[in-house]
Amino acid sequence: MIKLTARLVILWFVSMTLFSSRPVLATQDQPSSPNLTQTSGTPACSGQAEAIPSTPTAPSPHQMPLIPPGPLGETDRSFIDSYDARENMVLAHQSPYVVVSGSDLILHHAGAATRVRVIPDSYHALKDIAHIPFTVYLLLAPVEQKLVTLDDQVPALNRLSTCIDAALSALTPEFFSSDQVGRQRMILIASRDLIKSTLESKTVLGEPLVSFTRKMGPLMLQNADEAGCAQIRATHAQMMIWKGQMTQGEWASLMAVNLARHQARYRNAATQYYHWLIGDAGPPWSYPGESMRVIFAETLGPVDKASNELAIVEIDAAASEAFFANRWRLSEDILSDGAARCIKELPKTDRMYVRPPNP
Repeated sequence: MIKLTARLVILWFVSMTLFSSRPVLATQDQPSSPNLTQTSGTPACSGQAEAIPSTPTAPSPHQMPLIPPGPLGETDRSFIDSYDARENMVLAHQSPYVVVSGSDLILHHAGAATRVRVIPDSYHALKDIAHIPFTVYLLLAPVEQKLVTLDDQVPALNRLSTCIDAALSALTPEFFSSDQVGRQRMILIASRDLIKSTLESKTVLGEPLVSFTRKMGPLMLQNADEAGCAQIRATHAQMMIWKGQMTQGEWASLMAVNLARHQARYRNAATQYYHWLIGDAGPPWSYPGESMRVIFAETLGPVDKASNELAIVEIDAAASEAFFANRWRLSEDILSDGAARCIKELPKTDRMYVRPPNP
């Protein structure tokens, strides 16, 4: 279960007012929100109709029907509008903060946002190879469970086999060290061999599939370990560049927002890093590494995506058992061990502010 950080507890209270309908973010291209009288079709909180202001006010980003209609709902609209205005005031005076967004870091500093891709191609190459046995499992496990037929999966298996052949020719020094190439070949060849034997035998048996996943699990974890380390080193290099652009006060108040579609995973690589860098600690009940200055922001999106998240958690639990004999392993960031290992290698003095030399 996801735990809220102390900084976000108040947002729970706001969310309860939004529970019945999904907010729509306003943009400059959207028409201004109607005033309270127009929205509800009833008088405003005073019980009398309000005059429409001659100068339109900024639209609220949360446009929704008033519940219940009438003065009570209008009172809550006043709360929401006031909260929105306060958000804008806070952000207008916000200390520098970094948003972790996929392969990118986005620094918000001095009224500007700077986006830099930091995650290297070598990270993605290790991830891509590790995903191949996972893909084989995703295609064959439903056949073994009699949820689909093997014929249903044949086109996808053939496409994957073709991709594996192409990937074998792409194991170049551009993406992999000499020590890593042998492991990638083992993963690719074992995956291709299982596809071939399955198509030839026209059957999927549980024992060979389990043997395959248990053999692949340790190799996948090695790739994840090295990818996690690559993420930390690249992230740290960029943060040291940005540190040189800040004052001592700005560096001392830096915050980080770790943005992700998935629920918070234990020992998330980015959360571990920013906890180390910033050194802020949350209360005992907070999720490890999160605090008032290190925030995990799950962006689930529309309500219908909740079903997708449910399915993802169940798929990951089953795959985690298949590959790692631990149903909870993928509830922990797969990159966590490599991230922790390489964070320990970073100079502790890098967390301190050093005045940049005069040009």
